[in-house]
Amino acid sequence: MTEGGWRTLITRASALEGPEANRPRLDFTLAEMRSGADLYFAQAENRAGGGVVYRMRVRDFGPSRFVVAIDNVSPVSRYLVTLFNPGDLYSINFLERREPGVWGYYGLAWAGDSLVSRLAGSLLC
Repeated sequence: MTEGGWRTLITRASALEGPEANRPRLDFTLAEMRSGADLYFAQAENRAGGGVVYRMRVRDFGPSRFVVAIDNVSPVSRYLVTLFNPGDLYSINFLERREPGVWGYYGLAWAGDSLVSRLAGSLLC
């Protein structure tokens, strides 16, 4: 299904002090990202409505490779229905230098046992 045009997906985003959406802060520093610590951010999405809090962990940070894992720590809801529970959404993203000035990207994403995955599974059977 399409809406017949391009739409902005992320309408608002902010770095957070911790897993609570009401604690915005300045953007993460390079040192924080390199530390491998859990970093939290919130974003409001065009389709999901209100803000969702995510945890980001940089798994590898070097001159030729960058790997970051992201999972949701708050539910993703729409119209008062929880589509994804905390921890249901997970992605891992890889950026690697292929040659000077050329970077490659690949990513993996999956959804755990959520309302959406159960509905999709039943529709595909």
